Amino acid sequence: MNVKHFLRINPQLKNDCSNLLWSGYHYCVGASGTEPTTRASAIPPKTHTVTIPLKTAESTVKKPSTAKPPPTTSAPEPPAITCTYDMCYNILEVNGQQDPPGVTAMCKDYFKEKRKESDAFKLFSSLSKPEPKYIARIEYFRLPPRWLFVKITDEEGNTGWGEASLEGHTQAVEGCLDAWAQRYVGLEAEWVLYAISSTRKLGIPIYQLLGGKVRNKIRVYAWIGGDRPSDVEAQAVARKAQGFDAVKMNGTEDLGWLDSPSKLDECVARVRAVKALGLDAGVDFHGRVHKPMAKQLVAKLAPHEPLFIEEPLLSENIAGIKEIASQTHCPIALGERLHSRWDVRPFLETGCVDILQPDICHVGGISEMRRIASACETYDVALAPHCPLGPIALAANVQVDAVSPNFAIQEMSLGIHYNVGGQDLTSYMVDPEVWHVTNGYIDLMAGPGLGIEIDEEQVRKLSKDSKAWISPTFVGPGGELREW
Repeated sequence: MNVKHFLRINPQLKNDCSNLLWSGYHYCVGASGTEPTTRASAIPPKTHTVTIPLKTAESTVKKPSTAKPPPTTSAPEPPAITCTYDMCYNILEVNGQQDPPGVTAMCKDYFKEKRKESDAFKLFSSLSKPEPKYIARIEYFRLPPRWLFVKITDEEGNTGWGEASLEGHTQAVEGCLDAWAQRYVGLEAEWVLYAISSTRKLGIPIYQLLGGKVRNKIRVYAWIGGDRPSDVEAQAVARKAQGFDAVKMNGTEDLGWLDSPSKLDECVARVRAVKALGLDAGVDFHGRVHKPMAKQLVAKLAPHEPLFIEEPLLSENIAGIKEIASQTHCPIALGERLHSRWDVRPFLETGCVDILQPDICHVGGISEMRRIASACETYDVALAPHCPLGPIALAANVQVDAVSPNFAIQEMSLGIHYNVGGQDLTSYMVDPEVWHVTNGYIDLMAGPGLGIEIDEEQVRKLSKDSKAWISPTFVGPGGELREW
């Protein structure tokens, strides 16, 4: 009997097979006379004949009849199909047969072993159609130096941590969180905590849900200098001793729309000094350099080969950025002021960006960041996420970095000039050693979920009376406000 015909007259079996495929299985049923194939390696795939007694309408529905019974004839041969071990056990389940002819103990053992080996099966079998759990509480914690952590708890005590840091706009974000808490408390927690709770239940990192890692280490860079960079050479030496092989610094102090060209020479000297130490150096214009000065500074920096030039102009000026990009061989980087894949799209289509730097807190989380990374890959644009933020944001970035072929380098805020008052990237973590840098890289975290543990006691302690961080204000000599 042909397998396709068998599936046609047994729709329940066909549906069950489809469900298995959806759950992550792979089985192949061979056509008559052909050798089927399978991915499983526990037992070599073989074909054999299984006899399946099919239930028919005549055998399941009793009809009164006064007609004489037909003459006794020999029962027809039960149909047989050619299948793999995978198919056998499925047929066994659907037809309710304990030991149909041809189905052996080996078939059962084989299928059970496949279930054990399949992470996809574990995920879907343990988490599909769970009893609904509802959000019981949403809390947020304003923390020094300038971070905002969020904790969501469901009615059974399952928790998930996130970070909603938006530099200089803490109170506005807190207002949004207050509004969302009123809407979401009492709703099902599945879509809020699904990724974290499922990966923790399975003991796997989130990057496994994103398709699996393509690297074991993550290249990182740190900051030197500050908003008004001065002696960066000593800081560069310290960063090299910490294990970094790349750094980033602000290109200039605040500049006027048209300022003295001599103010640009200091930037060039700083880049030259850092490069002489054997470090790669990215230069951040931070949108504070306007077009008349940006064109000059890019030209002066080009001979010294910076790792990238970041935000040569504000992101609103796509045409101006494209013009500058066309005049230099230096890679142009930007992205922290873009908040979705739709914001990113025109920069990719115009070809004016070489390295995209989306911020995972600004774009709304891991899912959107992953979409942006994939979009960049289609345009041959590298991914270097912006993250002068806290440990939760960095850990979330790393999940995307791990699965993105076009990932280049990750910003981290360890010792950044904003981290004052004694709090740093490691301050709110039980396991700060995950941020240890060796030869310019951190190891990819292997722990479940985000791969880090938050010190909740420290979070609650330091969040009391914490003040919101305010963006610096630059004022020019004429009293005019300038870009920070």
